[in-house]
Amino acid sequence: AQFDRPPDSERLPLKQIERAGLINRANVRRIVVEYAAADARVRLEMARRYPDIHLGPSYAFQEGFPAYLLSGGLSFLPVFARNEGPIAEAEAARAQAGARLMAAQAQALGEIESSLGNYRSAITEWHSAQSVTAVELHRQAEVHAALTAGSADRLTLTSAQLSTIIAERAQLDALANAQVALGTLEDSVGQPLDGGALLSDPPERTARRDAGR
Repeated sequence: AQFDRPPDSERLPLKQIERAGLINRANVRRIVVEYAAADARVRLEMARRYPDIHLGPSYAFQEGFPAYLLSGGLSFLPVFARNEGPIAEAEAARAQAGARLMAAQAQALGEIESSLGNYRSAITEWHSAQSVTAVELHRQAEVHAALTAGSADRLTLTSAQLSTIIAERAQLDALANAQVALGTLEDSVGQPLDGGALLSDPPERTARRDAGR
C-alpha cells in the first residue's frame, strides 16, 4: 500500500539518517560489542594491577563522527612493573578493535551519504515525472472537450491519449527507481524508512536501561 507513497527526501535529513545508521547497522554494532569486550579486558587487567581502583568504560556514544568516542583514560595511573604483559596485550587488542570501529563507522557514513544522494535524485525525477503526467492529463482533457465541441478530430485525441500513457509509464518507472533507491538506503542504514527515520537507542544505552530494570 505504501509503494506509491515513498517518503519525501525532506523527511530524511542526512544527520538523522547517519545517526540511525551508526546506531543500527549490524556490522557497526558488532564491532562496538567487540570493542566493549576488549575494553573490559583492559580494565580487568588494570584492576589486577590496582585492586582498589574501579575503572569505567573508555568509550561512549555521542552525536557526530565518530559516533562512538574512544579514549584511553588509563595513562594517569602510576606505572608499576606488575601484570605488564597481560595489560599490554589487552591494550593492543583494544586498539585494534578501536581501529576497526573507526573504519566501520567511516565506511557506513560513506555508504549512507551515497545512497541518500541517489534516493534524493530518484525522488526528484519521480516528482518531475508526476508533473509531466499532470500536464498530459490536462491536455488530454482539453482535446476531449474540443472533440466533443467539434473543434478536434479523433486522431488528435488518440495522440493525446498515447502521450498520457507514455508519461504515466515514465512516472511508474521513476517510482520503481525511487523504491529501489529507498531499499538501498534502508540497507545502508539498517532499518526501514517508510515513515521517515525511526531511531533507536545506542546499544550501550539500551544495555544500561535494561540492567536498571
